[in-house]
Amino acid sequence: MSADRLPQWWTGTPDNIAALLSAAAAFWQDTNKSRSPAVGHQREGGSQ
Repeated sequence: MSADRLPQWWTGTPDNIAALLSAAAAFWQDTNKSRSPAVGHQREGGSQ
């Protein structure tokens, strides 16, 4: 995905980007916490 193909709200409003990154970070942490902390790596997930 190149930058010129992003919608204007993405490139024109840093606040939206910050909010999106914050939401993504929170979701990522919740997803990691929901997994078994002893495993660490996503072994059952395969290559991803």
